[in-house]
Amino acid sequence: MVALVPLSLLAPTLPLAAVAAALAAGTQGAATAAIVSLLVGRYAPLRGAVLGLNAAGSNLGLFAGAALGGVALGAGGYPGLALSLAALAATALIAIAWALRPAPSPAA
Repeated sequence: MVALVPLSLLAPTLPLAAVAAALAAGTQGAATAAIVSLLVGRYAPLRGAVLGLNAAGSNLGLFAGAALGGVALGAGGYPGLALSLAALAATALIAIAWALRPAPSPAA
């Protein structure tokens, strides 16, 4: 999903950029639907709160990403934008690795 964004920015032709952007948007939509389904299934009694927090988090991420992207684009052009995207992707991978780390074993 993330790899399609640089392809759409660096594509040599407009049709390739359009296809890459459409694929990136499609994968994002599929991931969002899966996340919402998993959250609602896991926290069914709190469905309203979960959906509200999910919407708030999505909008905050949209705002923060657009702000960061705009600053990066203004400061460093497209290479700066690519660098900010790479930094965000690395941060997400670190957060995922931290969240999936094995639980510490109790002292024997």
